[in-house]
Amino acid sequence: MSGQELMGPPAETAATGTASTLHVEERGDGILAIILDRPDSKVNLIDMRWVEDMTSALDRIERESPRGLVMFSAKPGNFIAGADVSLIAGLDTVEEARAKAREGQQLLERIEKLPFPTVAAINGSCLGGGLETALAFRWRVAADESHVVLGLPEVRLGILPGFGGTVRLPRRIGITAALPLILTGRNLRPRQALSRGLVDRLTAPERLEPVALAVAGGERPKKRRRPLGGILTDAFLARTPPGRAILKRMTLKNVMKETRGHYPAPLEIVDRVIAGSGMRASRAMREEAEAFGRLAVTPVAKNLLALFQGGQALARHPWTGSPASTDRTSKRAAVIGAGTMGGGI
Repeated sequence: MSGQELMGPPAETAATGTASTLHVEERGDGILAIILDRPDSKVNLIDMRWVEDMTSALDRIERESPRGLVMFSAKPGNFIAGADVSLIAGLDTVEEARAKAREGQQLLERIEKLPFPTVAAINGSCLGGGLETALAFRWRVAADESHVVLGLPEVRLGILPGFGGTVRLPRRIGITAALPLILTGRNLRPRQALSRGLVDRLTAPERLEPVALAVAGGERPKKRRRPLGGILTDAFLARTPPGRAILKRMTLKNVMKETRGHYPAPLEIVDRVIAGSGMRASRAMREEAEAFGRLAVTPVAKNLLALFQGGQALARHPWTGSPASTDRTSKRAAVIGAGTMGGGI
């Protein structure tokens, strides 16, 4: 199927009249598909427009109650690249940031509670809020291709996952596997994600759509059994107060060694992942939103977000100064920085 056939006619957002970031299609046999296709962009991003569009799509899906649901992306090499960083950078108060996180959480909870099979068909970068969205689906099928990456990189921006990532990922792959991924922001390739249980099935890129539709129609991916030792370790560390205390003490020791306390996000992540594992999911979600609210307005987060935005702007518009501007000589230079990067420089 060609890209144009996959996309179908452009939809519009009712509230604004602008082209929608996604639309819903029927795929036969009672299956509905959400097609992600942000207009005028190479990637799909999560912003308030996306939230409005997804809300409208779920209103229709809940009314029609299909046999199954699949989420595809019409963007080659991209599922959802994450949240629009400018949206996060524009948050001014703890209350505002917390409210945005709760809004996103509640939207994904609607997906999680759908009473029929739901499948995220991942064909490219699935990062941050994109992975959090995929985790709300019952099944994840990914293309076995090098450009497919999955991860939660929020810690690099001075924040933590705010749409349920600190709750769903540990419950999906185990706390000892999830905690290092969230703390480092490391990305996984498809086979790494499959081995950890983050995705349920891999397939050739050209087979992604039919395989995802088959799973939504009732075909079940083969369950991957985790080693018994890992299951027992996670059960002790996540489900008992002594286990959580031991894990927190050991993890905080490593975090302080790496960051020397200069970055608040890793400390919040440790607290939320470990404490959240001993709570009901609903309470853990609220606590995650509170932590996101506190972090999003810290000077550390604001500075890291500004650095990220600056890097993106330079990548889009590289500096092309005149040769004459490089003729200046300097007698002194100074570097202001802390931590690994500043010390290295």
